[in-house]
Amino acid sequence: MKLKYNIVDLFVCIMIIAFFIGVGIRFFPIFSINNIQAVNTPKTIEYTVVIRDVRDYTVNALKKAGVAYTSSGTEMGTIIDVWSKPYTDIEVLNDGTQYKLAAPDKYEAYIKIRTEGRESDMLLIGSCGTELYLGGHIGWYTKWVNIISSQIVEIDILE
Repeated sequence: MKLKYNIVDLFVCIMIIAFFIGVGIRFFPIFSINNIQAVNTPKTIEYTVVIRDVRDYTVNALKKAGVAYTSSGTEMGTIIDVWSKPYTDIEVLNDGTQYKLAAPDKYEAYIKIRTEGRESDMLLIGSCGTELYLGGHIGWYTKWVNIISSQIVEIDILE
């Protein structure tokens, strides 16, 4: 009896072998090429967010510190420091020239938040499950103020 192989049989065999190799790499770390750190490594993370174009009332409310919550009500960390600097607005004229103008009674508020999160080689996750990365926008609130959007400008991982 003569066995005949066609291209479909060969393709199915290659797919089955690739499946078992993938399962071996995924579930048995001895087959892994490089040691990837587990995502659930607990770390203390401090990150700084900035809120632009706010009044002194908001800055004073943020200085009361306390716990910060996500918009869904999950605790995202504790405010440990708040500072501000005058807000400068950029005015663009019709000819394309730009001028920096100091906006009266407006500030940029910087808020440092500390949270217990998780770290991997390529990912930081806060205690609320939010991915933390530079330039990311997050909305949150405290007992005294509601922040619709703030931008992450600094992240520190404490040992």
